[in-house]
Parts: sequence; C-alpha cells; structure tokens
Amino acid sequence: MLKIRENIPIAPLTTFRIGGNAKYFTEIENIKDLVVAIKWANDIQISYLLLAGGSNVLISDGVINALVIKISDRSYIFNGELVRVSAGFILSELIDKASESGWGGLEKLYGIPGTIGGAVRGNAGAFDLEIKDFVASVSACNLVTGQVKTFNNAECSFTYRGVILNQILNGILQKWN
Repeated sequence: MLKIRENIPIAPLTTFRIGGNAKYFTEIENIKDLVVAIKWANDIQISYLLLAGGSNVLISDGVINALVIKISDRSYIFNGELVRVSAGFILSELIDKASESGWGGLEKLYGIPGTIGGAVRGNAGAFDLEIKDFVASVSACNLVTGQVKTFNNAECSFTYRGVILNQILNGILQKWN
C-alpha cells in the first residue's frame, strides 16, 4: 500500500546533499506503486518528480511543491547470459555483483554515479563504452495508462547521452501500440 508522507527532507537522498523538503513524498518498490502514486498526484493536481539514486540532480532549498517519488526497488537476478535489474539499483553495485559472478566488461563504467535507470535514461558512458553496449531490453511504464512495454536495444534508439525512450519516460509520447 502506498504511503504518502508530508514535508520530507530531500537533501539526504541526493549525492550533493542539498535540497529542501518535499511537500509530499513516497517510496515505490514496483510499477504498480508508481502508477498509483502518479494517479494520486494527478487526482490532487500536483506535479510529481521521480528520484532514484539522487545523483546528477540539483534540488532547490525551498519547498518542492510536488510529490517526490523515490524509486527504491534494488532487485537483480542473474539468469544465464542476462541480468534483470531494477531501475533503482546502483550502477557501481551492479558492476560489483557482476564481477563476483564472473561477468566482465562493465568495469570502465564503475565511476559513474547513480542507478541503472539513470544510466539507461542518459546512456551513461566512459572510456569509449556506453550503457547501450550492454542493454538487451528496457521495460518502461506508460505513466498515463499504466501499461508496461519492453523495448529491445534497437527500439530504444540510443544516442550520445540519451535515448529515444526518454520521450516515453518523460511522458512526451502518451501512448504506444
């Protein structure tokens, strides 16, 4: 069940340790909770802000007049040649887990702060590698309908420090088939 809290400090949730209080705040563990949280925000006509690892964001010291939705799901499963990992999982921790499991290749991305979701959204990269080089598919939730769709690597249309999927994640594309 979704728990909405009020007047929650955001600074402890960011890597820069700056930012004011969220008027409303919730943590989610799955897509169902995300859809419920966004519906709640829409019902009371307030904007929402998604926050995962809190890196690469600067948040005002004032009151954030929105529902801040913290993505807290940090699950992962190694399955043969693939790993299924949640958007809230920290990239460097995934690289550690991969190494412990005998997987290699991601090491050059180790210093990049943030989560898998953020790394995919920004096509994070370093030393001539980008996250797109390792992504088989991405599941995204249409925040209007709640429908989840999986996009293969080519359908994501990765670009330098971006991905066409950003448009879906940002709500620019309102529906898909």
